[in-house]
Amino acid sequence: GTQAAAEAAMESRAEARNGARSNGQQEESQSGALVLCESSVRQDAPVRLVPLFLKSETVLLLVFMASYNLKSAFFISTFSDQTRRMFDESTASALDAVFNVGFPLGGALTSVLASLLLERFAHREDVYLAVVLVCANLFGVANLLPFAWAQGFAALLFGPARTLQWACYFHFLSNPKRYPASTTGRMIGYGNIIIAIAGDGPPFLLQNFVLHGELGKTDVATRYWLVHL
Repeated sequence: GTQAAAEAAMESRAEARNGARSNGQQEESQSGALVLCESSVRQDAPVRLVPLFLKSETVLLLVFMASYNLKSAFFISTFSDQTRRMFDESTASALDAVFNVGFPLGGALTSVLASLLLERFAHREDVYLAVVLVCANLFGVANLLPFAWAQGFAALLFGPARTLQWACYFHFLSNPKRYPASTTGRMIGYGNIIIAIAGDGPPFLLQNFVLHGELGKTDVATRYWLVHL
């Protein structure tokens, strides 16, 4: 009888230990499920765009893109008329031909070079944006010089500079280290709207000022130069 009682007590203790172990496993499972649920909620929480657009690097990027797009749109729409105000008809026609060929061809060829540049310096914003700034400033300075060779150089450089500018802009905004991947499409979309508003409307007003405005005794060619400046 004593042996039977001892065996029963041992079985009871074993059952108690198994029950405690089972309860502990259930609690761990529930705790793990709770952590996963909280993590999922955090990941699904929407990211606010306003703070991202107010970041200093975003503001600087959009200011540059908007101002350069404004200059580019004005350059495209007035290049032919501007060269005829500066040079004789034969020179202006030759510059027109350079621009009409150099703009699309230079842009197409630069797309390959831009891809290689961004692949090599994917995480070096300082490098690829410095290249963009150098090209943009070279184009701007050449466009201000009153020489046919300078205007031809500006016409040839315009396509590559514009292609490189947009490629680096898209690459910068799609960098997950700077902007969450879930915001890439919206950052680019709203950024493009800002650039379009600032860059695509004013050229018509600027051209109207150049052709019909009055600024002292300046002529049309001088007003073209002042607007590009």
